[in-house]
Amino acid sequence: TIGGTQPSDFDPYFRVQSLFFDPNIYGRFLAVVMLVLTAVMLWTAKTKRVLGCAIVLALLWAGLVISLSQTSFAALLAGLVALACIRWKAKPILIGTGVVLLAGVIFALAFPSVTGVNLTSNKSAETTTSGRFDLITGAVTLWSEKPIFGWGSGDFSNAYKSGDLAKHTPFGSNVTTKSHTAPLTVAAEQGIVGFAAFVALLIAGF
Repeated sequence: TIGGTQPSDFDPYFRVQSLFFDPNIYGRFLAVVMLVLTAVMLWTAKTKRVLGCAIVLALLWAGLVISLSQTSFAALLAGLVALACIRWKAKPILIGTGVVLLAGVIFALAFPSVTGVNLTSNKSAETTTSGRFDLITGAVTLWSEKPIFGWGSGDFSNAYKSGDLAKHTPFGSNVTTKSHTAPLTVAAEQGIVGFAAFVALLIAGF
C-alpha cells in the first residue's frame, strides 16, 4: 500500500497513456488500428509493406497487453475472425472458431480452480469479468421491469443506482454505472422498441 491506498487504485496509470482516460478505450483504439494493419497485410503483395505492418503490429500488441483490457482482446479476436472469413473461405474458419471457443468454455467450467472462472458463484463471476457480471445482470433486470419502452435515454445509471441493484455493485452506489454492453444498455433504456431500431441500424450498417 501507498499511504493507505491499495496498489490497484493506481493500475490505470500503468495500463494507459496520457491521451486516454480509460484502459478499455485505449485498448479498443489499438484493436481497431491493429485490424486495419492486418487487413493491409492480408491484401498486399509488397514484402516491405508487410514487414512494416508486422513491426508496427508488434509494438501495438505490446501496448494492448499492458492495457489488460478483456473487451479489447475480444474485439481484436472477433475482428481477426471476420478478416479471415473475408480473405478465405468463411465456413471452415467459423467452424474452427466455434470448436475452439466451445473447448475453452468447457475447460474453464471443468477446471475452475485453474482458470478462476466459477459461474456458480456470483462473487467469482464478478471478479472474473472485472465487475461487469452484476452490471450485465442488472441491465437484464432493468429491461424486465420496463420491457416495452425502457427507462429512457441515458437513464441506465440513474435507474440502476435508484433501486436495489446498486447494493450489489462492487464500486458502491456513488459511482456512475454502465452495463458495458451496448445491446443491453439499449434494451434497458429504450425497451423492445429501441432495441428493434438498434438491430435495424446494425443490419443497415452491415
